[in-house]
Amino acid sequence: MAEPPAQDLLLAAAFVSDAQYNRNIPFKTSPEAVRLYYLYNHWMMRTATYFFIFLNLSLAMFEEPAVYPLPFLVTSVLEVLCLLVFLGRLAHFATVTLHSVFWKDTKNICIMVAILLSLTDLAIYGVLRVYGVRSIRWSRIVRPIFLINFAESRQIRRAFRSIRNTLPEITYVFLLFMFSLLMFSLMALKLFGERNLQTAEGLPYFRNYLEIVFDLYVLVTTANSPDVMMPAFDFSSWYALFFIAFVIVNTYIFMSLFLAVVYNNYKKHLKNEIRKLAYMKRRKMIEAFNLLKEEEGEQLVVREARWKQLVKLVAPDISNSHRELLLRISDNEQKGFVDKKSFVQLADLLNIQVVTLKLRSHPLARWVPRVYGSAASRLLRGLVRHRAFVWTYDAIILINAIFIALDEETPYISYAEWVFLALYITEILLKVYTYEPRAFFGKTQFWNWFDTLIIFAALTATILNATLKSTTKYNSQQILDIVFILRVLRLIRIVDSIQRFRVIMNTLINIVPTMLTFGGLTLGINANPWMAGPWNCCVLCVCYHWHGAIPREDPVLPCRLERSSRPGMREPGSEGFPVCPGEVLQEQLQRLRLVLHRPHGAHRGQPVARLCQRICQRDGPACQAVLHCLPHCDGDNHCQHLCVLHLGSFLCGVLPGEERSGNCHRAENPGAGNGSSRG
Repeated sequence: MAEPPAQDLLLAAAFVSDAQYNRNIPFKTSPEAVRLYYLYNHWMMRTATYFFIFLNLSLAMFEEPAVYPLPFLVTSVLEVLCLLVFLGRLAHFATVTLHSVFWKDTKNICIMVAILLSLTDLAIYGVLRVYGVRSIRWSRIVRPIFLINFAESRQIRRAFRSIRNTLPEITYVFLLFMFSLLMFSLMALKLFGERNLQTAEGLPYFRNYLEIVFDLYVLVTTANSPDVMMPAFDFSSWYALFFIAFVIVNTYIFMSLFLAVVYNNYKKHLKNEIRKLAYMKRRKMIEAFNLLKEEEGEQLVVREARWKQLVKLVAPDISNSHRELLLRISDNEQKGFVDKKSFVQLADLLNIQVVTLKLRSHPLARWVPRVYGSAASRLLRGLVRHRAFVWTYDAIILINAIFIALDEETPYISYAEWVFLALYITEILLKVYTYEPRAFFGKTQFWNWFDTLIIFAALTATILNATLKSTTKYNSQQILDIVFILRVLRLIRIVDSIQRFRVIMNTLINIVPTMLTFGGLTLGINANPWMAGPWNCCVLCVCYHWHGAIPREDPVLPCRLERSSRPGMREPGSEGFPVCPGEVLQEQLQRLRLVLHRPHGAHRGQPVARLCQRICQRDGPACQAVLHCLPHCDGDNHCQHLCVLHLGSFLCGVLPGEERSGNCHRAENPGAGNGSSRG
């Protein structure tokens, strides 16, 4: 069969890219439309759209009656510019999608109506301003529509849909809570209304029914509780029983029940959203496969050369070794083609973050090899890699915390700060000397960057503060405040030395992108004053569920991994397609998931350099890639922080038997040989 034309390859790459990023845009398949669709999804176009959306939302901070308002001409020009960008983005979207779909999509209609309303309001406001008539910019409440309804905000819309679908099902719990509140309010009116009690301000206490309902609602939130309860308690301590019963029923029982109902219903609707995403992803991948398929005997496949061209179009930034690794996973038997089942998994494979390690020697080893390779240099580097080096600096940090709490004006305390700074700078220099600098300051070495920035910022601020203190004409209190803050921030380094703390911190760092989704949703809601109040509680409840630790570990996963690693062994039932992207059920992805717990303080395992050296003898450049983390662990907080052992070592089967059957050892990061990721 002849090879598919280049246009089919571009179209297939668009389908695979949509499946990878969970896009569901029904675009036209003509050559011009496909090229415009690539331009529409370009990162620069998306970044510009986000910029103007947030610029449009931020205009409210500079429009009257702002504290520091900008001239009306400036804000109006900026708003018109934003609206023109939105209109251009919408017109671009209309050229790539089907007209029948575009005009039936309520999101597009909402954007056009919002643009028309904003321009109308701006024109009316400008004319009235010319004639000196004060008016209100009522179109501000429609600005969050742009944040929610553009195609780039699909994650926010999914979260919004899940919240919206949850609301009807919590109505009965809310009505029951309101009934309890009204009953207790009526009871309070009969108990306290005729006793002429007064509040601390001298106002009547519990005499008006509506005021009682409001006060008890405030009591449910535990805000100003003494102000609500103390007048009755001062009259008779037995009235405390009424408030105890009210707090137990409404605060502890109903609020817990309300949270449970929100959690369960949101989880149910979230699963439905994920099922839809999985179905759309599979459909996109099948469409791409149908464009590139060729006959191979009795089955339809995609040739290896065509598969490589496709991956190069979809992910042009990945390295050749990464691409070869993905091919080895998709074509594990090296037949020269990829079948339909393996091809469908390509979108999930592309979402796995892979770090390619280039084995570099230290620059000093190239410039001054005799000095760097001398016995004294090797001894120094061995000391820096030793665990005792980390323990020593942990003790220094604790001692530094004691000195920070002491009086700054004491001369010895002031001199000690310079000693601590010198010790911290020495630590950084020793680590840079021991580990390769580009690896030490790699993209994934967060704590190394944190240490360096904090230490050198503290050094700069301390020098500046000491210089200003030597003069009498300048008050250096602001600089001194910055110095104090930087000194306290240095204590955060101790968190990285404790494994459990490091797990929590890495988990918080990993969930930041998810939190940004709900941050955008909250921003859009709070920008509209009519929606801010009732929705904030629901958003908080949703975030509680979203970031909760929901165990998804497969209890038989280690056994399945061990069996699937043997030639000719296949796990029954592994042919199914995942219902949820977070639960990787495909056989090939089962082989990737080597996230097994290792006891703290156990043997560190083989360094990546030695492991790659062993593997490269059998598997070539494909083994240069190291799996860094799995995005499929979104429900398991413990999975988020663990590094994954070198993938090639598992596929090539060169690890010792005890390593494959037991806990997998974590590959050493630069500076991690001493037990701290700070190194």
